[in-house]
Amino acid sequence: MCIRDSRGGRPTIDIVLDNAINGLLGFTHEPLRLLYNPGSPLLLAGAAMLFLLGILWALLNFDLRYLLLFLPLLAVVISNAISQDSPASQRYVLAMPLVALFVALPLGQAIIWLRGQYPRARTAVVVAAFALLALVAVVDVNYYFNRVYSGGYVLGGLNTQVATQIATFLRDKEPADQDVFFFGFPRMGYFSLSTIPFLAPEKQAQDVLEPLTSPAALPLRGPTLFIFLPERLPELEFVRQQVPDGTLQEFYNERGELLFVVYESL
Repeated sequence: MCIRDSRGGRPTIDIVLDNAINGLLGFTHEPLRLLYNPGSPLLLAGAAMLFLLGILWALLNFDLRYLLLFLPLLAVVISNAISQDSPASQRYVLAMPLVALFVALPLGQAIIWLRGQYPRARTAVVVAAFALLALVAVVDVNYYFNRVYSGGYVLGGLNTQVATQIATFLRDKEPADQDVFFFGFPRMGYFSLSTIPFLAPEKQAQDVLEPLTSPAALPLRGPTLFIFLPERLPELEFVRQQVPDGTLQEFYNERGELLFVVYESL
C-alpha cells in the first residue's frame, strides 16, 4: 500500500527522499529556509568548495575518525528528511563545528604536502593558506553583515517582528491585567510565539479564531484592547458596532508595512 501526502500528491517515500536530498544540498547549494532564511546555503562558494574537498578527502581516506565526523552531518540530513521545509536552517546548528573541520581539512592537508615538497618555502606555504582562509572569511562577513542584514533582514520572519512589537506595546500598557482580544488566526495566534506572554504575562488574552460576520458580542469587563493583523482588519467595524467609542493605533515596520492595528475601548 502506498501512503500519500495529505495534499493528494506524491508517495510519502518520495517526499522523504526529496527532503533528504534538499537537506544534503543545504550545505553547499540549496538556500536555507524556515526559521532563518539568508537566501543562501549554509556555506558560500569559497567555503563550500573547501568543504567538498574535505568530504572527498575523508571518503578517499576513510577510517573510524572520519566516520565520527560524518555522523553529525548524517544527522542533519536525516532530521531534514523527516521534517518540513527542508533544508530547515535550525537543523544545521548541530553540525556547524564538524562543517568547520571539513572546511579546514583540505587546507591542512595541502600545507602538509606542499611543505614536504618545498621545504624552503614552508613559510610561504603557510602564509598562502592563511591568506586563502582570510579571503573566504572576508567574503562571508561581507555577505552576512553588508548584504543580508543591512538589507533589512528580519530574523524569524514577519510573525516574529509582529509578536515583538505587540509584546513591547502590551508590556508598557496599563493596567497590567487588561483584557486583550487577538484577531490573528490563521496566520498566528496570541500564544503562537512565546514573546508576547513572556513580556506581558499578566494580560488576560483570548484568540478570536473565527472571523466576525456580524456585530461583535465579546465579553467585556472594562477597557479592552482589540489587536488586528492586517488581513483581519475588516472585522474592526463589527467590533466598533459593539464598542463605538474607542481609540485606534497603527503599527508599521521600518519599510512602512502595516504590522497590526490596536483598537482600545474606553
